[in-house]
Amino acid sequence: MLFNEWKEFVTYPGDSTRIKSREQRLDTSNAFRIGPDGKYSPEMSAEGAAVIPLSMIVSEGDKFDCMEVTDHGHVNIWTRDKVWFLTREGNDWRIEKLRYVPRHPPKSSGS
Repeated sequence: MLFNEWKEFVTYPGDSTRIKSREQRLDTSNAFRIGPDGKYSPEMSAEGAAVIPLSMIVSEGDKFDCMEVTDHGHVNIWTRDKVWFLTREGNDWRIEKLRYVPRHPPKSSGS
């Protein structure tokens, strides 16, 4: 499903197997939020859920365009300058990480 407005969502940095649906990805009710110091609480365990706020995605000068959360909980986010996506990494694919690529390829100086 494509959203033209920002939706907070959760990641499970140490246990990607916890998310199997859009509803689970968008359920922020029991997740840790970034505190006033810009960090997550030290009480958050590796298996805990972390809310991803818009401020983590959009930096100064960039602008949110839209985001997609699929039926299986996969996330893609488009900003003016970047395309963000969640990856599953590690030996057992259980580590969730937010990554991005430039939205537009770099300009070459010629061929």
